[in-house]
Amino acid sequence: RGIFNVAAFETPTKTYRSGLSGVHRFNPRTFETEFHYPIGPNPHGDVFDRWGFQFANDGTSGTGGYVSIGKGQRPGNRQWFKKEWRPVAATGILSSEHFPDRFQNNFLICNTIGFLGVLRYEVKYDGAQIIAERTEDLIQSSDPNFRPSDIEVGGDGAIYISDWHNTLIGHMQHNMRDPNRDHLHGRIYRVTAVGSAPARPVKMVDQPVEEVLSHFFSKTNSVRYRARLELSGRDSGETIEAVTRFAAGLNPARVESDRDEAQALLECLWVHEEHRVPNVPLVKKTYQVAEPRVRAAAIRTLGHWAEHNVPEWEPILAMAAQDQSPLVRAEAVKAAVNFAGLAATEVIFEVATRDTDDELNDVLEFARNQIDVDKMIAESIAAQRPLSPAAKRYALSNADAELLLKMERSPEVFQALVARANIEPEIRWQAIDHVFQGAGQQRVQRILAAIQTAERSHFDSFNELASLLSTLDTSELENAGSVLKQLVESTQSADARQAAYAAWFRAGQSQAAQAWAHAITSRVLLNDALVGIESIGDKNSLASVFDRVRPLMFELPQHLQTTQDQAESAGGPAVSFEYYEPNPRNVAVETLDKIKPQLIGSIDNFNVYVPKGRHDEFATRQTAYLLVPEGGRYSFYTNSDDGSRLYIDGRLVVDNDGDHGMVEKSGRIRLDAGQHKIVVTYCDSGGGDGLVVSWRGPGIEKQPIPTSALRSTGGGNLRQRALEVIARWPGHTQEKIRDFAALTTDDSLAISALEALANQPVASVASQIQGDNSRRLLASIVARADLATPVEKQEDVYSRMLTLGESLLASDAGDNSLARKLRDLRASIPVKADPRVMSLGAEVYARESHCATCHQPHGQGLPNLYPPLDGSLWATGSQERLIHLVLDGMHGTIEVKGKRYSSPPLPPMTGFRHLLNDEEIAAVVTYVRNSWTNRAAPIDAAAVASVRATNRDGDAVFWGANELLKLYPLEDGSQPIDQGPSDGWIPKLVKEWQVKDFSPADLAISGRSHADGALWFNRIGCAQCHTLGGKGGVFGPNLAELEPKKQSAAAILESILDPSKDIDPKFAMKNYLLESGNVISGFVVMETPTEIHLKSDPLSPDKSVIVSKDEIEEASTSTKSVMPQGLLNWLTKQQILDLLAYVHSGGDENHSVYQE
Repeated sequence: RGIFNVAAFETPTKTYRSGLSGVHRFNPRTFETEFHYPIGPNPHGDVFDRWGFQFANDGTSGTGGYVSIGKGQRPGNRQWFKKEWRPVAATGILSSEHFPDRFQNNFLICNTIGFLGVLRYEVKYDGAQIIAERTEDLIQSSDPNFRPSDIEVGGDGAIYISDWHNTLIGHMQHNMRDPNRDHLHGRIYRVTAVGSAPARPVKMVDQPVEEVLSHFFSKTNSVRYRARLELSGRDSGETIEAVTRFAAGLNPARVESDRDEAQALLECLWVHEEHRVPNVPLVKKTYQVAEPRVRAAAIRTLGHWAEHNVPEWEPILAMAAQDQSPLVRAEAVKAAVNFAGLAATEVIFEVATRDTDDELNDVLEFARNQIDVDKMIAESIAAQRPLSPAAKRYALSNADAELLLKMERSPEVFQALVARANIEPEIRWQAIDHVFQGAGQQRVQRILAAIQTAERSHFDSFNELASLLSTLDTSELENAGSVLKQLVESTQSADARQAAYAAWFRAGQSQAAQAWAHAITSRVLLNDALVGIESIGDKNSLASVFDRVRPLMFELPQHLQTTQDQAESAGGPAVSFEYYEPNPRNVAVETLDKIKPQLIGSIDNFNVYVPKGRHDEFATRQTAYLLVPEGGRYSFYTNSDDGSRLYIDGRLVVDNDGDHGMVEKSGRIRLDAGQHKIVVTYCDSGGGDGLVVSWRGPGIEKQPIPTSALRSTGGGNLRQRALEVIARWPGHTQEKIRDFAALTTDDSLAISALEALANQPVASVASQIQGDNSRRLLASIVARADLATPVEKQEDVYSRMLTLGESLLASDAGDNSLARKLRDLRASIPVKADPRVMSLGAEVYARESHCATCHQPHGQGLPNLYPPLDGSLWATGSQERLIHLVLDGMHGTIEVKGKRYSSPPLPPMTGFRHLLNDEEIAAVVTYVRNSWTNRAAPIDAAAVASVRATNRDGDAVFWGANELLKLYPLEDGSQPIDQGPSDGWIPKLVKEWQVKDFSPADLAISGRSHADGALWFNRIGCAQCHTLGGKGGVFGPNLAELEPKKQSAAAILESILDPSKDIDPKFAMKNYLLESGNVISGFVVMETPTEIHLKSDPLSPDKSVIVSKDEIEEASTSTKSVMPQGLLNWLTKQQILDLLAYVHSGGDENHSVYQE
């Protein structure tokens, strides 16, 4: 059932309400129904293969999933095939002796837009996962009205395709009885294999049971299914007796082309299940089959019989838990959940300690949520109860360190302690000494063996083991150069190399010289060496190393020089990007490899936009090294609008490609500790934009990947790295001041050098830098500080730079203009706003039809409707511009954060000159300037009063956007936008209209102007959200379909003047605060057990923003309509009455209201 088709009906025991989109499971024996699998918003297609594996599909998105568990679960939310087209009307499994072998068990998709035909996919069973890969299409039509809407295999073995053969019209915008939908054009196509004779249709009704059972040897799924269906309607006792006799004569090992007795056994087992008659011996016999998919199906049936309390299930599940096939092991875990008890936990222990994949991990996670096996293990260990071998292996692999320490200190426990993260160093050393005592007498030899073992075996402790090198005394490192060199050269982990270098440099001067000679041979090694040096706490013994690092700030050896070291840097952007326009059809790396990028560059982190790139119809490839802190299984997520993909070390981990709203998808991969190449590709095809790249792993809660975890693939600016090392080196003050001052003239290091210089004692700098050098440095400080953003101005380094400038000025009386500039810059540091003012501002901001109505409580606005205030120069820039804007409002076209907003067609911003006093305006603009990520100086009531006194002829005419920008240009230098052609209308306050201003005679609205009503419907922005006369947006309610009581002129007037009085629940704005700190708003269009789908962009109403319920910190429903109040205040009464007549008429110019 889809989002638009909700039913409530009575079962024998309750009223069942199908409130969720997805697959619902009906029991024909009990007439009970349950929710089985979430998929939507509009499920179309639900099929089973010959082994009972189920696959469900969504029609709207064209995506599908393997229904591995049911019970309302969709673990991993994975798609089992790569979605290329949508919408999908139906799916099927091709099973027919009439077709060649290569067609058997193919998955079929009926697509109705773009690709008009039936796509064919080969089903592959990969571990516990099942996937489908596209192969040669079955059929495609050039007829633009070909709409394949269902597909079946007939009794003759041919494929039958129903073709609705109508133009597609929106089911939300058009009545179901629209004449464009008819029953006249549909047709059915029959598809056959050339040169293959049709199959003979099988008749089974009222046939002897023996003949019906003989059809279990058919190669065609539908024939075997109809045989079971025929038997399901017969007397249970007689049927089960006959099926038991038939099964007794079957040989599990006999699998021939025309007599597959293994499959026949499975069919017999399913007949028992359909009659609700358990038969454990038959399960045992079926489990002897060589085909693992048959064995998996047998275990699935056994799990279904848990409710019958069947005997002797334990040894069968124990065997299945050790089965070579991951498919079988997965079914064993699901069955164990149904049985529960100690024997069931043993199954989970057994499967969890064998090889797993993403599907098996999700099944195990499901099982752990149903049976708390971890608690059972903990209680057994605490009580010193003996563990079974499987439980012990599970504990050694999964129990935390505290539990391991409570176990008997056996060799296996010490091995586990070596592998486990978060162990106290003392305990870790004990474990290392026990496990690696044969590696040598020296501790450095043992830790090297432990690190190498951990890297090979993907131990979670890998990084912690490497960090133990820093705990070794210098005396233990004196003769360890060869051991440390071996680690540097053998490890694939940057963290381990850095730790090894740090230890090598501490091993004495001769060893430090060897370490330096080794590191200077490549950029990667030198970068790791510099990081290692920086991590050494006591650098008193590293004087020779200081002298080696210091020259690198100025110039690298010839063989290490690249353009990266000449790039302007303020910390070294880690992510390199390639930018393409227009956007290609997909963003697979193979696709981008064939296209030449228009731009290349670097940015700090993965971002939706890149410098100098446009904000619509583009694609990017963003590349960096990811620093993985410890080995283990990591989950990666991309949440994007439109498509994105994420690759790790060349492997596709997340495929979120395609045109869609904000949708999050994820993937898992096991990673060693250290550096891994990460590539994120992204495209936007218009409308809303967005990209968030997140991860989760050992010790890391789900969060956006931080900049600190990213490194440039080229090692970054190594001169910058050297400067950072020297800047943190204790002592050497005079040399550092001299060097940093010299580097302030180097474009590539100027910013970093200034910041490093500001961290030195200011008196020492002022006394050492004199004359022209002092004045030049002062000018550099002023220039740098002048470019700082409001947020940067609140950082300590900004204040320290100004302090240094003031000290330089005091020691050398210089340019008075620089002195004034320094005072102005100091004064521009945003001060913390008065809490009382902020409180009043928050209250004004949230008032009905004030700021929050349009710009939203979180300041992010609504895509393509109302601009964001957070991060906008319109909020944090010129005080005078902002006050004018709030007092008198504004219309025209502006650009905020790369997106354009225009009035018309949007409503102009309302002026508050007559609604708010000076204190209220000062409070609300101060609140806006210092909320969310905004930081700017507060505005007081006196400043508002001063601007208010500039009475613009007293007519309160809205500002034009460019008129205001001519007086107060934007601080980032961006130019006003060409406003384009205009009909000459300038919004002007007429009156704050109320319902009482309109008499019953006014609201009779006869003889009005249809053309004028349509004009005002568009001018004040109604058409942006509402449909009328077949035109307009679909973001808000369709005004042509108002319920009768809301169609009167009086009701329409009241709904415009007071839009929050009666909000349709479907159009109540929902706000969700996520764990990431982001806030998402919109109208709920679908809700599943795990997700909420929101409509938030009026220009892309079909693109849903999908929010995972696990990510929601807080949720709220706004009591205020997203439609602002005051829309009529710039219209005369006659214009309002024309507008009311237009809405009342449904846009129909022949309506009676237009007759005199």
